[in-house]
Amino acid sequence: MLILVIAIIALAAYFYTKRGQRPFDFEGTAAAQAVLKRRFASGEIDEETYLNMLHVLKNQ
Repeated sequence: MLILVIAIIALAAYFYTKRGQRPFDFEGTAAAQAVLKRRFASGEIDEETYLNMLHVLKNQ
């Protein structure tokens, strides 16, 4: 029983620390990339800004 409790705590700690490294919400990233693509296509941002922002989104 004690081993089970320790395993659950270890798993919770693992997922808690991983949360800040890579978001679980990949749909949010795809939506953000779509907005970025629309802004670039409409001329709201230039190519350099688009590429920099796309790089940031892909490496989150």
